[in-house]
Amino acid sequence: MLKVDAVSAAILGLSVLLTTGVVTWKECLGEAVAWDTLTWFAALIAMASYLNKFGLISWFSQTVVKVSRLVFIVLQLIFWPNQLARD
Repeated sequence: MLKVDAVSAAILGLSVLLTTGVVTWKECLGEAVAWDTLTWFAALIAMASYLNKFGLISWFSQTVVKVSRLVFIVLQLIFWPNQLARD
């Protein structure tokens, strides 16, 4: 099995398409919305990978779990006595 990075494969594919004349450079530049989307998506992926590398993602997920457990316990303490008092 070939271990080729996705970005390398995409660049190679675009190079082959441009070289063989299937796609022209003018057509590539004409797709402004696609280039804009690709740029923002690349920035998002880069930012997510660095946040994961620095440990922010794991810290944030652990914090959300702790807070959600606390909220669940508080809601149980509020609503259970209320429900028992109704019966």
